[in-house]
Formats: sequence, structure tokens, C-alpha cells
Amino acid sequence: MIFAIVIPPSALGKLLEEVVRALLEATLGEVEYNFVDKADSIPADLIHDPKQHLLVAANAPNSAIVKQLMECRIPTIALVDDPKEIVRFVKTTYQSDFNSYLHTASACLALTHDLVVDFAQVVLDRRLSSMGIRRLIEEIASFYKLPLTDTSLSVVLTQFVQTTPGEDCPVAALLEKRSLKNKARLSQFEEELIDACLGPFEAMASHKPVRRVIWPGALFVPAGDTDTYFKRVDMVGRARILIFGPPLYLPQGHWKATPTFSVDDNDSGNVLLVDVYNGATMLAEGRCTLPPEGQFSCDLAFEIDEPHRPFEVRFATDQGAIEGTFKLEEVKFERV
Repeated sequence: MIFAIVIPPSALGKLLEEVVRALLEATLGEVEYNFVDKADSIPADLIHDPKQHLLVAANAPNSAIVKQLMECRIPTIALVDDPKEIVRFVKTTYQSDFNSYLHTASACLALTHDLVVDFAQVVLDRRLSSMGIRRLIEEIASFYKLPLTDTSLSVVLTQFVQTTPGEDCPVAALLEKRSLKNKARLSQFEEELIDACLGPFEAMASHKPVRRVIWPGALFVPAGDTDTYFKRVDMVGRARILIFGPPLYLPQGHWKATPTFSVDDNDSGNVLLVDVYNGATMLAEGRCTLPPEGQFSCDLAFEIDEPHRPFEVRFATDQGAIEGTFKLEEVKFERV
């Protein structure tokens, strides 16, 4: 038999993975474990084998793995955690910059999107923290149809908490006890950025697709020196890319990008070139003739058919400039 669990890299995701592994081993004996983010396939011959057991886990599986899980109807539990908790966990675990943390979290959410929304039979969310660990074990056992006995339940429980009869320790208490002393903190401004570009993915927990995402100008390169929502750059100089980024991910489908930007002191005039690029393919291109000043927006329609490729939005001048400033407020993405 094959069992699947799709979890984000977060404290809650890590705990859920450990509970599932302990439960399978306590009820079925030896269980092979396979983390499949980098794999192209899983051994389908084990799907109906009652004597061999495999747990496949993933943070950000590729399209082939997602397709196989869905086509083979493999029992799958998915967790949709708070994006801020995902970024906080990644920041605690790895030393890098803020956009890199966002990149990792974005990949996990976008690449599991269709699997969670269209297929996963059990979808958990941040409310899992308020559930008791005993109840969680019992519900997972019921879903996977595992032969859970009082003895095997006790074996699993003792790996996580010391309980007395009639008590059920909340998952939140376990997370607090296991929390790292050097747990990374996020500033209020960082939390606002995460809510804008990743917050909408929490709709997945209700089997609803993501329909609208915003990338604030602050996420674009070159990085700013202050915690401001927009990004302002000088247009003076040769024709060039003014800003680009972040890059992040979106689920597959048809999308419309709507950048909102403004220019000031552009007395000589210029043309702004805007494109959506995934590192291999130009997904959309547009041109905007810029007057001396004002706020503007444009629409770029494009399709994501390779969700494993992050993409960026780039803004460039078509001609050299002797004056002028460009300010990017945000880029809004909507399904079409």
C-alpha cells in the first residue's frame, strides 16, 4: 500500500509528518519512507500490495508526481499552513534573504495547489493546532483504514507526549514545547508582504483555487533601503531594465498581470517595456508610452503551463533618459 502526505516546511508540517510516520509503523510494522520532491515517479506496483507499505511525502512535488498521485487515487492527506509560519520556519532553518524565504514558500504552495484543491481527500489547516494529539492520531488512522488498537495508540502517543487517561494534549502545546529557541522573527512589514503575495493560498484549505495574488513593489529588485510598499527608481541613464522580480510561483492556468506604476519628471518622454518571463520563455510582453507624469496600469495576459518554473515581471525603458523617476506600486495577478 502507498500512503501520501503533502506538507509545507513548517513546524506544524514537520510534526504532522512525524505523527503519520509513527502511526504507520505502529500499526503496519516496517514502512518505507520516500520524500518525492526531486523524484519523477513513485513505485506504482506497491499501490495494491498488502504486504509492502510506502509513505510518500512532499513539500513541492513536480507535475509528474502530482499527476501520478491523482491518477492512481493514492490516499493523500494535505496540510495548508499559514504562509507566515512557513516563511518563519524556512528563515529559522536556512540563512538567506527574505525573498529567498518567500521563493521557497511560494514554490510549496503553488506546486501543491492543484493536488490539494482537486484531489486530496483530507485537507488540514492551521486549526489543526487546536486539535488534541490523540484525536489527530485516531482521525488519521480512520482515514488510512489502519488497524489502530489501544496498544498501538499508546505506542504512538508516548513518542510525543506523556498523557494520563482521559486527557488529550493540544497540538499547539506540543508545538510550543518543541519550538526552537532561535525561532526567527518577522517584522510587521514582512508579514504584510507575505499576506499580500502568499496569503490567498490559504483558500486551498477549503478546496478553493487561488484567484487573486498581489506582488508589492517592495519585493522587486533592486532591493530598497526602507520598509516601503512601493519601489522607486531613477530613470536617468541608458535604456535598461529598471526593476524585476521577485521571482515567485503561481499555479498553472490562465492569468492576467496588472502592474500599477507612476512616473514623475519625465519631460523628455519614454516608452516602458513590461514583460513576464520564466527564465526560459517570454510569457507576455507590453509597451506603455509614458507622459511627463501620472499613475498608470496595463494588463498582460499569460498562461502558466509549467508551474515548477518561477517567473518574474520586468520593467525596462526603451530609450535612454536624462530625467525622470519610476515608481512601482504593485503587480496584481488574477485568474481569467
